[in-house]
Amino acid sequence: MMTKIPHRRKTSRSRRRGSTIVEVAFVLPVLVLMFYAQLNFSRANMVLNTAGHAAYKGARKGIVSGATVSAITAEVNNELSMLGISNASVTVTPTTITDETPQVTVDVSIPMLSNLYATPSFLSGVTINRSCTLTREQFYVSQTQ
Repeated sequence: MMTKIPHRRKTSRSRRRGSTIVEVAFVLPVLVLMFYAQLNFSRANMVLNTAGHAAYKGARKGIVSGATVSAITAEVNNELSMLGISNASVTVTPTTITDETPQVTVDVSIPMLSNLYATPSFLSGVTINRSCTLTREQFYVSQTQ
């Protein structure tokens, strides 16, 4: 006599196994893209704030008596190098600082293509520009007798 083995039905767990893989295939690229965008935009924000701070530090260096354009440029480049920012363009106005110079303006321009963590990027064609203008400090010595 032959006994019939009952046919076992597939459980819902085994039927769902294929749909889980499909869901992961759809969601994982979106999550990776969001992480990649967050990484690039946070670096851009860091470069933006550092450019503003470097322009301010350069302008502070330029408003004191005896300041030179080369000292201002060196100060800005020193601030930018702390974060590994490269290919920055620093412009100091006026090009010659004298005792009669009323104010100093420092412009910092940074291309994002060479300053991002990962490339290609959403911000590859963007250039960050920051500027700071400060009035020079003037010391008047009164001669009284």
